[in-house]
Amino acid sequence: MDYKIDAIKILLNEDCILSRYFPLIPYKVQIIEFAKKSNIKTKNELSEMDTINVFNDESLNNLFKRFLVMYDNEYKLRFLSKLNLDNNRLSAYKELFLLPGVKETRAELYYLSGYKNLLSIANSTSEKILEDVQKVIIDNNLSLKLPLDKEIKTHIAVANAFTL
Repeated sequence: MDYKIDAIKILLNEDCILSRYFPLIPYKVQIIEFAKKSNIKTKNELSEMDTINVFNDESLNNLFKRFLVMYDNEYKLRFLSKLNLDNNRLSAYKELFLLPGVKETRAELYYLSGYKNLLSIANSTSEKILEDVQKVIIDNNLSLKLPLDKEIKTHIAVANAFTL
């Protein structure tokens, strides 16, 4: 998924990333400034650079390179072609699959709860999403677990970054 460089302000926080990327958090302003000085406007443009030397520390540069591919979900999107979905559901799932950790089950819960695109998630709250998903599970007698609050907050933050 490509996104504007400014979205790094949102993505580089504890609600959005795995703890292994936490060392990058204090450098998010430096990263954005580096990109802007290099006339880079999107994540893909930054990823396409032959060498990324944002930091004077090779281990941080390598960590940042891994962070840049964290939201690339081509393998998840290929999985969608194996599902027998109508066009509306397929379109919604393609968007929902861009969220970290979202696969068929979570996409189905979000879809049934009325969250059919990133904007609907970005414009909601974790409390409202949790309430809506819980209602779907109860009303449909599904034996599924509720998403964790941190998971929902991550999805909201990432949806905000991607719809920036």
